[in-house]
Amino acid sequence: MDKKPETKYVRHYDANYANFQSELYSEIRREAFGDDIGQNSWLTADELDRFIPWLNLAKGKLLLEVACGSGGPALRIAERTGCS
Repeated sequence: MDKKPETKYVRHYDANYANFQSELYSEIRREAFGDDIGQNSWLTADELDRFIPWLNLAKGKLLLEVACGSGGPALRIAERTGCS
């Protein structure tokens, strides 16, 4: 048994994200979604790009992304809009 209860959560996180930046995972995302933006859902880059204008984000505005996976889609939004 683990001495620390959070250890099981760390193992769960590692199991999901430890290889996330590997070339194999990136290749799988490119094949499945067209563009690899670090997504771990069924959202494609084109679909995400359609939502970006609705957010009305720009330089000086903040985007809060909480527990949505790897953060890849949020990074794309920040890159496209200039928000932080």
